[in-house]
This record gives sequence, C-alpha cells and structure tokens, in this order.
Amino acid sequence: MDEPLRKMSRALRRALRPAGSAPKASGHRARQQMSTWTQVDRYPFIFRAMGDVHCETTDLRILSFGCSTGEEIQSLDAHYFTGARIDGVDIDEAALIAARSKAYTNNDVEIFDFDAFANGSETYDLIFAMSVLCKWPTTKGISDISDIYPFSAFAETTTLLHARLAPRGHLVIFNANYRFEDTEAFAADCEVVPVMFEEEQFVHKFAPDGKRLVDESAGVVFFRRLS
Repeated sequence: MDEPLRKMSRALRRALRPAGSAPKASGHRARQQMSTWTQVDRYPFIFRAMGDVHCETTDLRILSFGCSTGEEIQSLDAHYFTGARIDGVDIDEAALIAARSKAYTNNDVEIFDFDAFANGSETYDLIFAMSVLCKWPTTKGISDISDIYPFSAFAETTTLLHARLAPRGHLVIFNANYRFEDTEAFAADCEVVPVMFEEEQFVHKFAPDGKRLVDESAGVVFFRRLS
C-alpha cells in the first residue's frame, strides 16, 4: 500500500472507531516505569521469535506499549515486521516528541499519547510491553512494593492491553514487576505460549500482595488471547 492510501486508511479507521469501547486507565495510574531509556534492537531474540510466529499473518497490527523515544518501533519496522502497521504509545511528553520526530521505513507508523490510546478501540495482533510494567530501579532490593507500585496499577493496565488484543492475538510482557498470570484478564481468556528466547529478565517479581517472590524465575513472557 502506498503512502496516500495508508493515510486515507488511517483516517477512515479513526472516523469509524467507536468511542468508549475499551476499559479506561488514567494517565496517573498508567505511568509505572519512570525511566525512558531504551536502545535500537534491544530484544532481538524476542522480536525474531514473534516475527516467526506471525510470518504468515496478513495486515499485521502491532502495538509498542511504552514506545519511549521510538527505537523499539524503528527496530520492529526495519528488521522484523516490514509492512506491518505499527502504533506506539507512551505517557512521557518528551519521549513522544522524540518518537514522532524519528524516520521510519514503514509509512504506516503512528504515535499516540496514553489518553488517546486509552480512549480508542483499535485492536492489535501483537502487543509488546517491554520493561515498562515495572518501577525499576526503584524496586531493586525491596521486599514489599505494595505502597510503591500496587498490583492494582499493573492489573488495570494489563486489563486495558488485554481488551485491545485481537482474537488469538499475542501479548509479550517482559521485565515486569508482577506476573500477568495472576490477573483476572489472564484467567478470563488467555493462555501461555511456550517460546524460547535468550534475553535475561532482571526486574524483581512480586506477588499480588506486593511481597517479593521467593522463586524469581524468569517467568512467562508470551501470552495469547483465546477469544
């Protein structure tokens, strides 16, 4: 699809988008990771694994949740999902300005602030939430984070992400302080997808009561919505 047609398609989708169809999360509750540090091709094995899973998916729709300054989108766009429609979402205004200023190989890239995303209804075949559903290094070495970062904030955001997954869509959560498997959204209609990767998760894991888990094994990263 050439650039004029992509822009027309985008405009049409926004015009037809029903308002208020997804759970809302306030910007205050949504901001979890305060750091906006990132780099190009930060998770190559994970990106490649999901590229293999979706190699035959047509009209692939991808969301980079917590896209920061845009390097993740650049990596997905240029190396792993050429031709996919990629949206980025962030809550940091300076990061959003930087992300929107970057050059992308794919014309079909759009960057949203969190409120615009939360009030939309676009669904995605693949959502990446990489090192964003955490407070790091604030939670490093702490045994109870219930006051710093309550499970309810994590659950609220992952409920929103779950609502924006297309049927059979994949959610990738990496370096999170809590486990998606402990949420009602996961229990409702998600399953674990066994995928091998080499990136190391270093963020501490906690139970829903905020207490640090004794077993801090890497945890599950890949999930699929069933309905």
